[in-house]
Amino acid sequence: MTDTLTVRGLTKTFTDHPVLDGVDLALAPGSITAVVGASGCGKTTLLRLVAGFEAPDSGTVDIDGRRVASADTCVAPHRRSV
Repeated sequence: MTDTLTVRGLTKTFTDHPVLDGVDLALAPGSITAVVGASGCGKTTLLRLVAGFEAPDSGTVDIDGRRVASADTCVAPHRRSV
């Protein structure tokens, strides 16, 4: 089965403060997943990167096998079907 969402090596830094550092995630179709963690650990940033509201510093986001985000690629949020 092919993963619906694949995140590889995702990093994001805000003003010299690393929020995400090399995050990997793979979700299968129909799966239910919770992103949990302490306040300020990067949960919302991860979701904003997947949705396309932020651009990653490095790493990739693929949805249904299609690259939607990387350091040099950014598909608009309304075109991601998230």
